[in-house]
Amino acid sequence: MTASEFEKTEVPTDGADEDGSLKGSLGTGGVLFAVLAYNGPLSVVMGFVPVIIFSGGLGSPALFVIGGILLTLFAVGFLAMGRHMKNPGAFYSYATAGLGRPAGVAASFIALFSYYVTLLGSLAYAGLSLPSLVHDTLYGPQMDWWVAALIYAGLLAVLGYFSIELSSKVLGVLLAGELGIILLLNLFVGAKVGPSNFDYYVFTPSEWGASSIGLALLFVMLCFGGFEATAVFREEVKDPDRTIPRATYLTIVVIVTMFAISTWMFINGFGASNGFGVDKVVEAAGADPFGATTANISTYMGAVAVDAVTILLCTSIFASTLACHNIISRYLYNLGVDSVIPHHLGKVHAHHGSPHVASIVVSVATISAIAILALVSADPATLYSTLIGVAGYAILILLFVTSVAIIVYLNRHRAQGMGFGTRVVAPGLAVVGLFVSVYLATKNMGLLVGSETRGNLLIALVALIAVAGVGVALYCRAKKPEAYQSIGRQ
Repeated sequence: MTASEFEKTEVPTDGADEDGSLKGSLGTGGVLFAVLAYNGPLSVVMGFVPVIIFSGGLGSPALFVIGGILLTLFAVGFLAMGRHMKNPGAFYSYATAGLGRPAGVAASFIALFSYYVTLLGSLAYAGLSLPSLVHDTLYGPQMDWWVAALIYAGLLAVLGYFSIELSSKVLGVLLAGELGIILLLNLFVGAKVGPSNFDYYVFTPSEWGASSIGLALLFVMLCFGGFEATAVFREEVKDPDRTIPRATYLTIVVIVTMFAISTWMFINGFGASNGFGVDKVVEAAGADPFGATTANISTYMGAVAVDAVTILLCTSIFASTLACHNIISRYLYNLGVDSVIPHHLGKVHAHHGSPHVASIVVSVATISAIAILALVSADPATLYSTLIGVAGYAILILLFVTSVAIIVYLNRHRAQGMGFGTRVVAPGLAVVGLFVSVYLATKNMGLLVGSETRGNLLIALVALIAVAGVGVALYCRAKKPEAYQSIGRQ
């Protein structure tokens, strides 16, 4: 039985379509919104940029360019392989095709873990931001962090159930607001400081003198998170062979441009507004990352803009969690279609064309986790830093494994018109760069999550999840041969 036949005969579709696949007509913009929303641009500018400057020094803007080059090299092979991968499993499908079914299931389990803890970490961040907005800005009542998290989770449950088109429209509106405020801040800083007063040396290697440059590069790579989501939505994209490459490269260009310029503007703007040169910005950014950004906004745009940013930060976090919820649902859907996990998770809604069962499971798992964390009085700030740190580490491992799978696959098949540069040079350079990134992440894990012991435990946890994935695949091979053959829908 072929993979497609298995999918048609074994997976209930609720009458959605003869082949039971997801439905949608996302264009380049819709896919771009999903990836950018996952990154949470305003959250990055408010929280990550000052930390990157503190870790990487005045040369931090150039680190985004380096990250963009690395992911462009990865994208060359990723997209070339994607022309032969018609299913939307992304890391799961690519690892399976290149390295075998056990590796594919392991990759899917790590991806699920990464996106799930990202979702929980982002909801913990919402638990810090929304109560602050309600009480400090709107002068409303005090709110526990878990109440805010549950409000977000409830909205995600509703939107995740319906068509991806609805989520895309919501993401587009929310993303426009946060991108608009970031653009305005950069324009105001640029106009008031003046081009003649800018420090242009921040883009040169001579400025990379910080002792924690490796940690800064790791934070930069985390800002490109969700990069593979361009392939996750393949079934819901119109003309995927054109739309996905456009969205992928456009995502890289937008992220590099936006964050490199924002980091540069922060350095110049904060230095000018405080009457000292850019050389003291690094220390100030490390002393109070969030406060330094808020001070910049207040200085160059006024108190009203600070309130607007506070509101937009909450919507930015919501957009990020919605994108994350949708990605997790589609990973579960793909594993359900292949019967690696209960095949009911591969159901498609008859009217909305959405993975509604998978979405409900994600919502139940999310709400349950929030309830447990609330009962044990977990600290949302610690949750956020820990969960986002381990999620970023897991994604880096997946990018590295996938880049190896890409080289193996492309050189095994050698499709017509695919030259040596596409098959070997670009993905080979990506392997080297990603290996260095994983090494730096492993070395700095303790710093990333705030504790050396916690960092080692989280590294071990990621390894155990990978082993569990291999174990499930081997179980399928021994007990469920049809399901095993269906893994990755090769």
